[in-house]
Amino acid sequence: MATGYASLKIMRNENLAQNAKERGEYLTNALRELSKEYPCIGNVRGKGLMMGIDIVDERQAKDATGAYPQDGELAVAIQKACFNNKLLLERGGRGGNVVRVLCAVNINQAECEEFIKRFKQSVVDALKAVRG
Repeated sequence: MATGYASLKIMRNENLAQNAKERGEYLTNALRELSKEYPCIGNVRGKGLMMGIDIVDERQAKDATGAYPQDGELAVAIQKACFNNKLLLERGGRGGNVVRVLCAVNINQAECEEFIKRFKQSVVDALKAVRG
């Protein structure tokens, strides 16, 4: 009980909920901007610092809903490249094509910017590995 109280006190005193909201908005927007350069990044969604990034095969035709097909193979390669670039991300989704981002609530702006830099490099590395 004391541990829970101490955790809540820290969250309140350090305004971690607001930090998560602000940093999450920054990361979501930055990832959406990145998707303009790398269309294999599909839908980016989430709340706060918990996000999902759909990895798609934009070289294929869109389906009836207007979405590109899932690309689980590329998602695996992105996850591996992220690990090599010192980022630890999960994968999920029915086709294994969703890269999940789960940042610490005390992440700062410089760390967010570094995350985007490393994630971008990971996408580049994965695209080279899978698509040549």
